[in-house]
Amino acid sequence: MTRRPASRHVSGVMARLAPVIGLAALIALAAFMVSLAGCAADSQAASKQGLRPGTHWIVAADLSASRQPTQLQEGQDFVKGLTRVVRNGDAVTLFRVYERGFADTNFIWTSEISAARDPDKPRPSDSLALIDFADELTAEVTVLFNPSKAGKLQGTDLFTTLHRAAELAAADPRRRHVLIIVSDMLQSTRDVDMERNLPDTTWIRRAANDRILPNLSGVCAVVIGADVATARGKHVQAFWEQYFRLAGGDLRGSNYRNFAPSPEGMSCS
Repeated sequence: MTRRPASRHVSGVMARLAPVIGLAALIALAAFMVSLAGCAADSQAASKQGLRPGTHWIVAADLSASRQPTQLQEGQDFVKGLTRVVRNGDAVTLFRVYERGFADTNFIWTSEISAARDPDKPRPSDSLALIDFADELTAEVTVLFNPSKAGKLQGTDLFTTLHRAAELAAADPRRRHVLIIVSDMLQSTRDVDMERNLPDTTWIRRAANDRILPNLSGVCAVVIGADVATARGKHVQAFWEQYFRLAGGDLRGSNYRNFAPSPEGMSCS
């Protein structure tokens, strides 16, 4: 069915009512009907946005003693670069890689940018929301990489960290989830210490069979800070690529990096 423009519909109604009501009442009624038409359009735009929720950017930062100051600074700069890629309706969660498990006291921050009523026609208020969020995110990233904590934690529990990331993603299955791990990807706990002994992929298959891997379905991962130049580093990379594959996640080789200037060069399509 072809819809007539709201303005034409209002004009037709006014023409029929003009002989009946006074001019002042006619003007007031016209304004009211136009406002109703505008509300309907906004409602349709909001409904459209509701069908397209934004991306959830989940950031896990490794502040363990194996991380050098330059690596931590590069990771911090990369995460701050999210201010250039987030959009209205996106959400961001920041937390630190766990040291020894869920019993750790951990920093966590999450916030959502207000969604645009019509993403195809952003309003000045939508741009202001992005600017305000960029300022807030920049401040919280500084807290995330707190100098009093950076490079001083004595363990790296990536397995627990990935379980937490999976829980964060599962909390809103409508969204696209991008997990950014700022780490050398060396699990260092009493059970598995990659700094001393690298497990092979048999460990992952056994963990999958025992159903202790996190459910990372729908999660695309980006790693910044890993060793990609040595045989040992490639062994670690192969371990994590299979880990994510069996956990249902997406960790492609092009997203497993030692360094990247900003999130704009990463692919999670």
